[in-house]
Amino acid sequence: MVLEILEKIKNELGPVLKHSAIIYSDGTVLQSTFSDDINVKRIGDNLAESLKHLNTIIEILQYESSEFSNELIFRTPNYYIFAIRSSAVIVVLILDLSPEDNGTYRTWELDDIYETIRKYLDDIKSIADWDKSEFEMEEIKRETEKVEKKIEKLKETEKKLKEKDLEIRIEKKKIRDEKKEIREIEKVVPEEKVSKVQKEMEKLKKKEGKIRKEEKKILKKTEKLQKKSTEVKQKKEELEEKEKEIIKKKEESETTS
Repeated sequence: MVLEILEKIKNELGPVLKHSAIIYSDGTVLQSTFSDDINVKRIGDNLAESLKHLNTIIEILQYESSEFSNELIFRTPNYYIFAIRSSAVIVVLILDLSPEDNGTYRTWELDDIYETIRKYLDDIKSIADWDKSEFEMEEIKRETEKVEKKIEKLKETEKKLKEKDLEIRIEKKKIRDEKKEIREIEKVVPEEKVSKVQKEMEKLKKKEGKIRKEEKKILKKTEKLQKKSTEVKQKKEELEEKEKEIIKKKEESETTS
């Protein structure tokens, strides 16, 4: 759900939307497109502090507080920084309005950008009011879907390997039968035709050698597949255990509250 909403905003704004992040109130980064060297938690902390100061200013001025007191827009020559706060999280959107490669400036106006974001603001805020466990459950669901897709892909690969292995077994049996037949012929064939029969035997041996190499490849691929299957199954089990723990904690929290 979180990703879907951010994806909708991204689709409408296109390359203008440079980065987005959703940061939980305790500093946990729920979703971020920033690189690992960026301290996203610190960004959230500072924006939360800025919003706190904004609300203090509104109180001093004795202005009526509204939903807009939980939204901030910063502008630099080339960037807009949107900060949207709810009781649970801060949503950060950074828009890049710097010149394009051809030197022309992007034509987006602040009102247009804000109107696009506001279309999804209620959705963002409703998600932002979720309990942290619900975010974690959504993340587990997303990871589980990925794992299940991997499992399906591994099953398809396993099926193809089994089919290939069967083809090799059939071919090996065919070669064994042909070799047996040639040996029988060698016993009765006239001496002048022995060399021809031996050549046929050599061809079969070469063919047999190629099949053995193919068989080794199949064996290696099967071993690799089994190892990968074990890893994926373990990952799924870990996700299932994590899901149980979150549900248990949530139930305990609801009981004590």
